[in-house]
Amino acid sequence: MRGIRAGQVVELTYALVNAQFDSVSPPVFNDSIDVIRGPKPHEMSTYAIVNGVESKSHETGFRYLVQFRQSGEVELPAASVKAGNRTYTTPECRVTVSVSTMTH
Repeated sequence: MRGIRAGQVVELTYALVNAQFDSVSPPVFNDSIDVIRGPKPHEMSTYAIVNGVESKSHETGFRYLVQFRQSGEVELPAASVKAGNRTYTTPECRVTVSVSTMTH
């Protein structure tokens, strides 16, 4: 995520590739991030043949529309899913939010 400005609405997607999940521990957003919409289901498939080699990928998950309230470094909250008997947790991720150029 690059070029994020305070007040801008962006899509934030949590996805698991090539597996279906059984249950979710959703992210817990702190007060520096407003959830505009979500969670909404996310699903995407890709298929390609390059030089005769087939590749395909399928991801499932959920997405949010969020708005960052202020500029600075913001840590995105982790989320976890259970798939079979394994738990997958998103890695730590920080984004830099720039000052908004909009005037009120």
